[in-house]
Amino acid sequence: MVNLNWRLALLLVMLVSGPTTAGATVSLRVAAASNLRYAMQVLGQRFSRTNPEVQVVAVYGSSGRLYRQILHGAPFDLFFSADVAHVERLHQAGKGEGLPKVYARGRLVLWSRDQLPGGGSLAALGVTTGRLVLANPEHAPYGRAARQALEKAGVWSRIRSRLIYAENIAQAAQYAQGGAASFALLAQSLIKTPEFPRGHARLVDEGLYDPLIQSALVLRGDNPSAARRFLTFVLSEEGQAVLREFGFGSTGERP
Repeated sequence: MVNLNWRLALLLVMLVSGPTTAGATVSLRVAAASNLRYAMQVLGQRFSRTNPEVQVVAVYGSSGRLYRQILHGAPFDLFFSADVAHVERLHQAGKGEGLPKVYARGRLVLWSRDQLPGGGSLAALGVTTGRLVLANPEHAPYGRAARQALEKAGVWSRIRSRLIYAENIAQAAQYAQGGAASFALLAQSLIKTPEFPRGHARLVDEGLYDPLIQSALVLRGDNPSAARRFLTFVLSEEGQAVLREFGFGSTGERP
């Protein structure tokens, strides 16, 4: 089932995305954490301006799911995780070319279509009746951060019966958009797009969860040269500026 999932995902993306530029000869297969869904599209477009022969083909999912797919042989060229741990494990397993590289720091936000209780304090969720959606903490770094924040805010045990778990952070955003829950703990990068509905959002105190340091690894795929060039672009000032536009912290920034 693991192999079938990544094969279908790669095929679907390649069918619907089409070539990034006319005459592209290299399909760079990128496994990317779901919080990069919109930022990665822009990064791929900007990269292709100076690398027209490369088509960036991205497959999105939770970092844990993508990690397992790569470990079981999914033919990706580059992995952008939402944390450091999954990249380090792949590196230790001999799946990488070169060393892991930190490329961004993620931020967690509390979001609602309606006014946030208590000015956006997580503690105030303990006295509300609405449901809360978050990514599954078992394999999604943003879900793990959300659980840590709720626990430190002292409301985890009180709201557990009202939680909705999404497969990944992008699905959590979809649930929030569709009205499945009154509140959502999301990646800031997913709400900073024109497509996301208007609502109310507040950054979660970064002292409530472990820093969402995001790391990448060039994999032992078919296109290591193109993968290294793309990762170098993401780490460049132009690439970092794109990530900042979507609410990410820079590689050298710490909470």
